[in-house]
This record gives sequence, C-alpha cells and structure tokens, in this order.
Amino acid sequence: MEQRSIFDLLRKDAPESTRAVLWSIHHRRPYEAAVAAFVALYGAPPVFRLKLMTQRLDIFLTHPRNTVAVDTRTGLLACGEAINRLVWDESVGSWPTELHKFISPQVVAVMEGKKDRREWTPEIEQIFHFREGRRNASIDLLLEMELAYSFEKGGFEGYFQVFAAPDRIEAFVVAAANADILALMK
Repeated sequence: MEQRSIFDLLRKDAPESTRAVLWSIHHRRPYEAAVAAFVALYGAPPVFRLKLMTQRLDIFLTHPRNTVAVDTRTGLLACGEAINRLVWDESVGSWPTELHKFISPQVVAVMEGKKDRREWTPEIEQIFHFREGRRNASIDLLLEMELAYSFEKGGFEGYFQVFAAPDRIEAFVVAAANADILALMK
C-alpha cells in the first residue's frame, strides 16, 4: 500500500469534498472568528466580498459553499474552477466584509436561496456622488426608474450605489445628469 501525505490532497483539480476538508483544517477558524467579530460589531452576519479588478469579478459569499460571482462588465453570473479554487483555497476570513444592506438585493436573494440562479438578470454595481441637497431628487429618480440602490455605504455621506444592468445604469447617468443630480466624485 502506498503511503501518502496530506500534501497529496492539494492538487488544483481536487474534488470539492477534499477542498472542504482542507478548508476546515486551514481556514475555518479565521473565517469563524471574522464572522463572530462582525456579528458582535453589527449584530448581523457579514457578506465577504472580493473585487478582482484584473479578472473583472465581484465575488460575494457567506461561506465557500454559498458564493455568488458576478462579471463586472456584463453583470452576468460567473462560475468555474478558478472561482471554486479561490473560495476554497484562500482564507476568506481575511476578505473585506459588508452588511447585507450594502449588497445588491438580487445577490442577497440568491445567497439566501430566495431566488434561483437561473432567474438571475444581468446586474452590476456603480457608485455615484450626488450634489449637495440633491439626495431626495436622487431617490425620486431611482424609484421612478425602479433601480435598486443603497446610500452612505461605509459612512461616506453623499455617495450611493446603484444595482442594475449596465444599460440601465447608463440610462440613469443620462437622466441624473439632465436633472443635475450627480457631482464629480472627490
């Protein structure tokens, strides 16, 4: 019988179950510590988020088994071995965390099982800065255009996020510019 070591399990093509075992050994404790610290601070569980600018991916997860990856150009869901490897082989406990209210409602619905991945509609996130005194006008326009949004992420007053398909974001920019709502970001 051939003697093997745990390092034999570290192949890049390892099945997910092997990756899950290795994740439990190496990354579970930092992950659980990060979740506990976030819950203690905010009273709610976090969403771990990693923006990969070069690959144009936005990865959200509450656990490696519960991951949503979005192509930031098209707004379509992304999947593949590289994403699986990243979420299982990295210490996600060190990733930036966010409250659910600052994440797209569609992403949250998919992560919570309230929306099937096959029902996904293309969606990206864009951050804008509104002119002083134009917050209510911003909200009115967002509601009129039926766009998902979030204000003051991270305590940055005057900024808001819009979650929509790329073409709807473009339409919002045109409408907001015509209504003199947007300001240049500082």
